[in-house]
Amino acid sequence: MSSLSQHISYWLSKPSRWFHRRGFSVQSPWAFEFVTHVLFGKSRFYAFDELGGDRSDEQLFKVVRWLRPKEMVAYTGNALTETYLMSPLSKNPSLRGSTIVYYYGTDQFSRLDGDVDSGRFTDETCVIVDGIRRSNASNWQRLTVAPGATSAFDLGKRGIVFFDQRRQRQTYLL
Repeated sequence: MSSLSQHISYWLSKPSRWFHRRGFSVQSPWAFEFVTHVLFGKSRFYAFDELGGDRSDEQLFKVVRWLRPKEMVAYTGNALTETYLMSPLSKNPSLRGSTIVYYYGTDQFSRLDGDVDSGRFTDETCVIVDGIRRSNASNWQRLTVAPGATSAFDLGKRGIVFFDQRRQRQTYLL
């Protein structure tokens, strides 16, 4: 798909994306909670104003806080983004879940390409990718159809994929 046709299809999907961001037609209870409370919830953390950054960094913080991952692997060159990703991790290992979260910034396309090919993502893994509309679009498509990928959330500029065999395969355009 060419860059122009991707750009046009993205803008044509904007009305349905707006509709889905409010939770309409998201049937799965866990996905509904994830979309309405975590991704697009109105709650703000007390330190957001002090730390600075933008709304997308706050969204990363909320996702990691909601997942309570066992491990966080961040490939980014931005120190502020890394702060938002690492700060919600519990210092107490007994309060952590079993999920491993991988984050790929917009400048980590080659690393994501290698990880998709290697089969690194297994059950109970969450992969967050920035820049899925630009040069990372082909990797994003390969990631969503990878073996074990069950739930994909296409947020426009960012994508989130869950590898969890307990869930039905579903792609949400938000």
